[in-house]
Amino acid sequence: MPPLKTVTRTQIIDAAFSLVRAKGIAALTARSVAKKLRTSTSPIYGYFRTMDLLRRELFIRALDLLHQYQAMTRTGEPFFDMGLGYIEYARSEKRLFFEVLGSDLQKLLPDNTPVGPDPLSLMRRDPVLAGLSDKALEGLLLKMWIFVHGLASLIVSDKLCALSEKEIATMLREVGDAVIGETVRLLKLSPGKESSL
Repeated sequence: MPPLKTVTRTQIIDAAFSLVRAKGIAALTARSVAKKLRTSTSPIYGYFRTMDLLRRELFIRALDLLHQYQAMTRTGEPFFDMGLGYIEYARSEKRLFFEVLGSDLQKLLPDNTPVGPDPLSLMRRDPVLAGLSDKALEGLLLKMWIFVHGLASLIVSDKLCALSEKEIATMLREVGDAVIGETVRLLKLSPGKESSL
């Protein structure tokens, strides 16, 4: 009998990630990963006692990829680029967007697991947002994430697939300008009332 092929932890995660990207999270089993690697399931369970531990790694990998999309410079405006990157990620990585980020896999992460760069640090680099407190930035981030996530979900579920990249950017710009403008206006009217913004 030939010896079993030795595989690394990274190779297992890579194979599992590739499988999920192509076929979805339902296709992820120890056997499917082993088949892709042409080995037995022993190395998979050697590195990951349960499939939830492997799923957790895939969730972290999917988030890392999302952060790469969001950190990419497209317009030179970091906050706007974050939104455009989120939508581009959803369009390019439909399965990851719906099945990994849209799932309950985040519950598998311990509370102290780092999940990528702090979005506020990207926002602080944006001159349009200069001078806003962390509280105000968090409020903006939440409001814009609700809009961008909804828009991305509609686009990738083919409800708004006819929108061009230019139309998407225009829509994002208009909503972003309105939300940012109103936040700044309210802060000028009531400087101490940031928590409600």
